[in-house]
Amino acid sequence: MEPLEEGNFYHIYNRGAGKADIFLSENDYQLFIKKYFYYLFTPVETYA
Repeated sequence: MEPLEEGNFYHIYNRGAGKADIFLSENDYQLFIKKYFYYLFTPVETYA
C-alpha cells in the first residue's frame, strides 16, 4: 500500500460485506466516532 500524500484527495470509506450495516448498535457507532477523532480529526480535512 502506498502512503497518503499531502494535498491529494482520497475516497476512504467503510462498508460491510454484501453492503451489510457496519454499525449494529449505538456502541459500534460511538467507537467509530471515538477512533475518528483520535486518529483523523486533526491531521485531515473530512468532506462528507
